[in-house]
Amino acid sequence: MQKIKVKVCGWEDDSQSLIACFSSDETTSSNPEDYVKLAFQPQTMFPSASTNDEIMKALAIAGMAIAEQSKVQEELKANTSRVDQFKSLVGSEQEFNVADIIDSGNVQDIPLES
Repeated sequence: MQKIKVKVCGWEDDSQSLIACFSSDETTSSNPEDYVKLAFQPQTMFPSASTNDEIMKALAIAGMAIAEQSKVQEELKANTSRVDQFKSLVGSEQEFNVADIIDSGNVQDIPLES
C-alpha cells in the first residue's frame, strides 16, 4: 500500500465520534465512501493529536488496517470455494474448552487446507 485516502463523513454527538471511511491504492475503488463507515473517538483514541492535520494523520494510520481488510474482502468475493466454506458454517454450533483454544495459539497460526 502506497496511498491511503481518508474521508470524514460526519460527527456523532452522543459518542463524540468522527465518522470516517477509507480507500487505498490497493482497494478496487479509490472512493472511500464505497467502503464501511466507522466511528472514531478522537479525544480518547488520538489524545496527542491537537491539529486537524494530526487528527487526519491518526485517522489515516488507523485506516491503513481498515483499507487492507476491505481489500481482503474484495479478494474473497473471487474465491468461491472459500466463500462456500464460510457459508457451510451457517447453523453450525460447537463448544470449546477455553484452555484448549488459548493454548493452541493465534488462529492465524493454525494451518488451513488449500
